[in-house]
Amino acid sequence: MSLSFSAISTNLTEFCHKDIRDRTLMLYSGFMSLSLIVAALVSWAILPLKIDIVFVEGYFELHAWNIYLYVCSIWSFMATILFYKLPESPKYLLSHSQEKEALEVVRTIYSENTGNAKDTFPVRSTFYFLS
Repeated sequence: MSLSFSAISTNLTEFCHKDIRDRTLMLYSGFMSLSLIVAALVSWAILPLKIDIVFVEGYFELHAWNIYLYVCSIWSFMATILFYKLPESPKYLLSHSQEKEALEVVRTIYSENTGNAKDTFPVRSTFYFLS
């Protein structure tokens, strides 16, 4: 869970306006704390179960704790897929002199958020991002 927390909190604060950045991060941290409670409740529900599934005697057996680990790993697997689809940070790209790529990322975000075409994005130069 901490890997997901650190990666998303960095991107979340970068894409938020500075006036609401602190509130957004606090709300996100609250949801992270809630997820730890949910993980404890899931363990409370799964671990007492009498699960003994044998596929190959002595080699591949599933018990309640195995099922619990598989359920917990679903979130990491989903985070891996979502992180793969997450665009690179425009701020990072600009700091590495990749202005065209940064502008393309911002255009894509604009297009997804508004439903307008990418070419209708009003900013044509990264000069506006730097000022």
